Amino acid sequence: PGLLFMFVVPLFLAIPAATYARKALAGAPGARVHVVAFMALFATVVNESLVGAGMLDNLYLMDLGFLAAVLSVCAEMTYRVTTDAQRLRQLSDNLACEVRDRTRELMLTRDNLVRAERLAGLGRLSASIGHEINNPLSYVIGNLEYVCEELADEQRVRQDALIESAVRDALGGAERIRKIVGELRSFSLRSG
Repeated sequence: PGLLFMFVVPLFLAIPAATYARKALAGAPGARVHVVAFMALFATVVNESLVGAGMLDNLYLMDLGFLAAVLSVCAEMTYRVTTDAQRLRQLSDNLACEVRDRTRELMLTRDNLVRAERLAGLGRLSASIGHEINNPLSYVIGNLEYVCEELADEQRVRQDALIESAVRDALGGAERIRKIVGELRSFSLRSG
């Protein structure tokens, strides 16, 4: 029975070795190293069984087989950690670029919003200024028109003509102010 047990253990090791052999044929990373390590472990267990049964006069080598299996696992883990670290670095770089791009977009949007708010404020200010100028301007224009009509009706002497000319100039200036106020109003409607 002890001899039978010594030969059953290598058979149980053949199962994971076969699994890794299939993975190696499929091209799985690290599987080849495991196949070689399991073959070495399998060979050392067979050696151990034969030496223990007295069928072979050799050194006990099973410790070396376990060492080969452990080293293959360490190599695969190192490969995985290195690969994961590279992927993590790449993802981190991609995320940093994405954050930089989004931050730039956010800053542009904020600047555009500030500009829009300034234009809206300027529009409100122009509407307010236009309203404040337009009210007294109506009185000035109305009175200047009245004076012009009165002077034109009477056709007085030369001095009245000078007065009429001055009043017409003032009326022209007031009309220019009215035009500017109209443009301010138009601007405030576009800005609002």
